Amino acid sequence: MRSIFSMLFTHPSARLVSALTLVAMMSLTYSCLGEGTPPQGQVSVKYSVLFFGPDAVRLACQSSDGDWSIIEAPPFERSTFYTYKGPPQIAFYSPAIMDGAGTQTPEPPLANVRLPDGIRQVLLLLFPAANGGYHALAINDDEAGFPAGQARVFNATSRPLAVRAAGKPVLLAPGQQTFLSGNGTNIILQVAEEEGGEWRLSKSSLFGLKARTRRSIFLVDSSASRFQINTLGGAATESRTLQLLSFVNDRASGS
Repeated sequence: MRSIFSMLFTHPSARLVSALTLVAMMSLTYSCLGEGTPPQGQVSVKYSVLFFGPDAVRLACQSSDGDWSIIEAPPFERSTFYTYKGPPQIAFYSPAIMDGAGTQTPEPPLANVRLPDGIRQVLLLLFPAANGGYHALAINDDEAGFPAGQARVFNATSRPLAVRAAGKPVLLAPGQQTFLSGNGTNIILQVAEEEGGEWRLSKSSLFGLKARTRRSIFLVDSSASRFQINTLGGAATESRTLQLLSFVNDRASGS
């Protein structure tokens, strides 16, 4: 018997784009970040970094006043906040660049990201790239665009996923997000994956959502050690593929 997700998404008007096409779209989005001529003017933002990699990463960033900052991003956790003033396009380098800053030709940046216009606070999503660098994506973390009392669900995988908290499921392509309102109550988030042409429920988790707080939930594929769970008896561990990484304010927790 087909699942409810399968029945809802097999209507011709809601025909799915193939997973390969969506992966290509996501790769194109990431590869274009930071390209082109940055707009005129300066920005002043507060930002933190969420790194989707197995090990912590350290990067160097230079503001328009010439000062360098070291950015430390632990794996699958939100970093502390940093401030940046300068052009809306930020380049991140290896910290080794600071050893000879101003005396040598800079190495190519490890990551580039262009900040959204008119945003005072952003969350930088950092993904490992095949060339040893990183794909970077800046999303709005300002309360004006992400107010208290809401939950943000972001698809950080390379395939489409269906999510539902109330009402009909919402299809999220890679790199897409949706916002949920809990009215100060708990929400039950269900996530479905497509298998063999049918949508099957993969995750179902309860999240608290208070009226004065915000929650971010990232859907991510990982078998990192932080996601390993003990089996009965505690003698062995197993890793789940699809993970729900949840943050309330500045604190992180896996679910």
